[in-house]
Amino acid sequence: MGNFNGVIEWASGTTEYVNVSSSSDFLTFSGTGFSSNSVVIYSRIAGASDNKCEFYVNEPNPKSRLVLCGDGEVRLMNSGKTLNVGRLKIFESS
Repeated sequence: MGNFNGVIEWASGTTEYVNVSSSSDFLTFSGTGFSSNSVVIYSRIAGASDNKCEFYVNEPNPKSRLVLCGDGEVRLMNSGKTLNVGRLKIFESS
């Protein structure tokens, strides 16, 4: 599983582990799934959040975005189209 503190269960049936930075400014994926066997980092877009959701961009591929809402809903988007939806669960640290 690696050094991750959360998991996204996608509607497509894929489960992906993610590291959410302590500031929630970065989401880091490593492994299979949409990250295609590589490390993919999404950065929060400053000033783009609303009352319910935060917006993240993949810097090398700005058309690829994640929308993360306070209830744990995650949407993977590309060029404004939703590719997948899921639910983020953060592990409690002991």
